[in-house]
Amino acid sequence: MSIGLIRAFAIFGCAGLVLLSGCDTCGDWMPLREGKTWRYLMKDAAEVMEVKCTEPRRVGDADGWLVSGPGGESTYAWDACVLRTSRLGSMDFDPPIGILQADKQDASWKYTGTVTIRGERHKATAEITQDATSIEDRYPEAMRVRTVLSIGNNELDLITVFARGVGIVEQEQRNNGRTVSRAQLTNDSG
Repeated sequence: MSIGLIRAFAIFGCAGLVLLSGCDTCGDWMPLREGKTWRYLMKDAAEVMEVKCTEPRRVGDADGWLVSGPGGESTYAWDACVLRTSRLGSMDFDPPIGILQADKQDASWKYTGTVTIRGERHKATAEITQDATSIEDRYPEAMRVRTVLSIGNNELDLITVFARGVGIVEQEQRNNGRTVSRAQLTNDSG
């Protein structure tokens, strides 16, 4: 597996930005409805990309959503205020991985499972941490979530900032220490 070829966590390489709301106390961290669209400036490519919630899908045992963008499809579902995904672009997670604990400001947890990439299965572990933050005056209530995914000798590091009432407002991905993607929300369209 070549980590340089995998941009599975990259915002538009996997349509991995858009999440869904499921419980009233959690969903405001990423409001979602069918047709909901987010536009992001890809800083490394200097272009605007769009991701969109397209249709209901199962994520493990939970009802979730399929999210589509230029780089592929992802699936997301809320499970008791934990946002889980079973697919991020070219990566399928079994069991689904928790990527946000919306009912906690500061938290850390671990993941152990199998990741399938282009039909090839790999054992994977991840350490996920989140902490309360703010971004200037624009997003006073935000959470920064860092997911460090290890697959064999490769490490994918995804730093995502969620803003209450908006969703993902920033994201950066590094593969083995090299930045491969940086994105920032440009327009939260209804």
